[in-house]
Amino acid sequence: MMALGDEVVLVATAAALASANAVVWFQKRSIVHPFAIMSLCFFVPLLAAGARLSGLQEASWAYETHVVILEAVIVWGAFLLVGSLATSSRAHGQNEQRPRQEIGRPKSSFYWSARLMAILHIFAVLLQNYVSSGLLITLMDPELAYQYHTKTVPVLQVFTRVGFAASALLYLSYYYKRRTLDAVLLLLVILVPLTRLARLDLFLSGATLLILYLHVPVFPLRPRTLLTGLALMVALAYGLVEVGNQRTSRFGKYVISYSNAIRFRAPAGPGDALAVWYGYFPLSFENFDRFVRRNPSYRTYGLLSAAPLLNSFVPTNRLTKGGYPGSEVIVDRRDPVGSMATVGTALSAFYLDFGAAWAWIPMLVYAAFWISLYRLRERSPAWLAAYCSFSAAMALASFQEVMTVPFLYQGLVLVTIPLILWFPSWSSNPSEDGLDG
Repeated sequence: MMALGDEVVLVATAAALASANAVVWFQKRSIVHPFAIMSLCFFVPLLAAGARLSGLQEASWAYETHVVILEAVIVWGAFLLVGSLATSSRAHGQNEQRPRQEIGRPKSSFYWSARLMAILHIFAVLLQNYVSSGLLITLMDPELAYQYHTKTVPVLQVFTRVGFAASALLYLSYYYKRRTLDAVLLLLVILVPLTRLARLDLFLSGATLLILYLHVPVFPLRPRTLLTGLALMVALAYGLVEVGNQRTSRFGKYVISYSNAIRFRAPAGPGDALAVWYGYFPLSFENFDRFVRRNPSYRTYGLLSAAPLLNSFVPTNRLTKGGYPGSEVIVDRRDPVGSMATVGTALSAFYLDFGAAWAWIPMLVYAAFWISLYRLRERSPAWLAAYCSFSAAMALASFQEVMTVPFLYQGLVLVTIPLILWFPSWSSNPSEDGLDG
């Protein structure tokens, strides 16, 4: 249980967070700026972790853990707040939506490039399933699905992990043409990760589409549409929880209660949904504390944080015969609270690179890159798609270091090239643009 002083700190922090978001809302009428996304997806889980709702949590964290979290509060809190407020929005603070007639007309090559990327992605995922497990749809064997849901084939990875990029391109394609083919391909791209029970790719695609929709809505944002969207989000979240439950239980082969496994002290919700959320996000901060305690001196000296530059487009890891450190270094050196909750937030990579004193450096670099994309998103669809995709990765900061992995930046390049080549910038004269080409 929490002490009275801890409760006061949590309530005060939550109030400050809500007040800051209210200030941004009244100025920008937006909920898709970096500070709001980080508030919901990083700071809310952090506050929940402070509530100590799992019996697996210690009464307090290490000093170094508090230092790194304080750095995150300053960089990902104060810096993103100032950056979000300082970035001007269109129409003097009106909402982010851009009417379709204000968007330039794409060339026909754009539509086919979007469809081609989707087909390549679907084919690559199925081929990877077959190469790694011998089955096109790995979930047909629950044991294999559990073993291979995170496995990748290096040659195919460029296309297997870019579902979020293909989703963004197909969304914009459907936005213009309203072709059934684009809708069907988009649905397949969203669902194909489930053939191996991989939820991370599904989350990245879903989050990218949600943020993109709030900027260029296919359907007008009316109360009824918002309620429908909210219901779909809840259904998607519950579906992701159920996928995890089925994957862990091997589709009923074992009887497993997630809430019991993490000794959850609050109501677990339907299907243990709240307990699963707590285990995947708030409890990750407990894993980070254990990671800090276990690695007081081992350092990777910036290589994990610099992977987007050094290991995304140059095969550094292959050239060094596997010598370039990746997420496996974190996996090998972690000490999770249990097998049901193993990840340790994005802070693990930054701590392993620089220690507690300098972990703020990569936080600031990624935050500055995010704010830059946010400022550029109004210049062209390419920047908007890049912002939405990167925001989806940053939304997982309380889970793991997705913003540092090479496949994210390979996907950003693949999503921006067709938009740069065959999609104009936002039109300065809307009357000259039509809706169909």
